Amino acid sequence: MDVAKLTLVVEGKPAPEPLLAVQALIDSRVILRGEERIGDPSAAAAWLTDVGLLAPGATVSPRELEELIAMREALREAIEERDGVAGSSPTGIADLESIAARHPVPVGFTTAGPQVGLAPAADVDTLISQLLGIMLVSSPEEWRRLKICGARDCRWAFYDRAKNRSGTWCSMESCGNRAKARAHRARAAR
Repeated sequence: MDVAKLTLVVEGKPAPEPLLAVQALIDSRVILRGEERIGDPSAAAAWLTDVGLLAPGATVSPRELEELIAMREALREAIEERDGVAGSSPTGIADLESIAARHPVPVGFTTAGPQVGLAPAADVDTLISQLLGIMLVSSPEEWRRLKICGARDCRWAFYDRAKNRSGTWCSMESCGNRAKARAHRARAAR
């Protein structure tokens, strides 16, 4: 996995390795700009290869693309569900459990003990298994710090580095300021 490439596709507050790969998948859909980086099998293969998640020459089938997008949306919804976001889907965690049942996590063993790693995957099913493995080995603290932007027109994943995990926006300069401006206009209108 090329961390430099993954950091480039995460346009805000990047998560630590290897959770950064999960964040990059969530951010493969840029809602605010209407940008879908994995919209069809060839685009998905190109983007996943370019960011180092998929091995060069690997292809993405329509079924794999459907599963990858389901994983991405389930992750976003599960994080919002975990954080009690109003209007979030109540099925994110159940959807992730269903995906996990179809994708066993590969575990390697070394003299240092069991390991779940991330290397460019040969196929999307392996990639999904690896991403699930990353989630398993991430500490509960790291997992709680991976959040979804509070702006409903953004929903970008970001890593909350605030000491008390109080972050709400992927970027105070954009989403945070837009929310504050809307609140100010609403107060002024009253």
